[in-house]
Amino acid sequence: MSVSIVTPNFNNAPYVARFLENLMTDAAVSEIVIYDNGSTDGSPEMFEQLGAGKVRLLRGGANLGATLGRHEAVLAARNKFIFYLDGDDWVGPEAIHLSLESLQRDKSDIALLQVFEVDQAGKNPALFLDPPASPIDGRTAASMAMGGWRIHSWGVMRKSLYERAWDGFEPHGFLSDEVLTRRILLHAGKVGGCEGKVFYRRVPKSYSPQQLIDHGRTTVRSLALGVDNNLDAVAMRGQRRMTVRFMFGLARRALRGRMPAPAVADLLDEYFRIEQKWKLADAPWAAVDGLLRVIRPLLGRPAPRCGAQG
Repeated sequence: MSVSIVTPNFNNAPYVARFLENLMTDAAVSEIVIYDNGSTDGSPEMFEQLGAGKVRLLRGGANLGATLGRHEAVLAARNKFIFYLDGDDWVGPEAIHLSLESLQRDKSDIALLQVFEVDQAGKNPALFLDPPASPIDGRTAASMAMGGWRIHSWGVMRKSLYERAWDGFEPHGFLSDEVLTRRILLHAGKVGGCEGKVFYRRVPKSYSPQQLIDHGRTTVRSLALGVDNNLDAVAMRGQRRMTVRFMFGLARRALRGRMPAPAVADLLDEYFRIEQKWKLADAPWAAVDGLLRVIRPLLGRPAPRCGAQG
């Protein structure tokens, strides 16, 4: 059994050597499929040179973004097992072998690694997320991804699991892969873990108005996914609060002319279509939800009457 590493790349030249280091010596890795999003820094050539024998480079034209670029790499993957890894991250020695071994032993759909967060220079690793100590079902895993991230999806997974999660999925731009991650966990029968390590580079970023709107759509669609699948009530309470808080922040910016009001109005309409079930303990957040419904007509046409405040 072998694993395909699937990676979107855009100008990751400073990180190529470290990215490849342990993948090239891991016997479980038979190919590293790189979809290049139109890089201009020489990184595609670096991948081909340093990864000779394992790297398969797919050259794209326009920058598709991480989600769609990764999807192209998945489509091209030849193995039944895949592993996500972004071009500026890396794994520890034998991490893929350990993950695949765990997946086969536990008969799971995905076997997660330990995630360590590092700074922009790739230093000061700190444990960010542990995998489950023992296998859990997919619904539990998906619930753990609501209202924040108490679980992740860095691990060897069955390609068929990704394909089921992608079916019906609608990418919406920046951070839409977070919705896909939650769908992947929800579709999994069993999610396990191993002692392998992955290192995630935390890079400070500034976000454009469109990226903030896309981020808001990620919170809204994650909430809708949890509501539609009746996920854990406590986890959903956290996701609901996170979503309404984010929507309020976008609405305030739109009222001040700092965000495009029509786009925020459309996003609020998508949020209002979700059936809300507020509890007494959520009274402050239900009040913010009510305030959003007052604000919405100020951003354009009257808001549609749909959804419920409970």
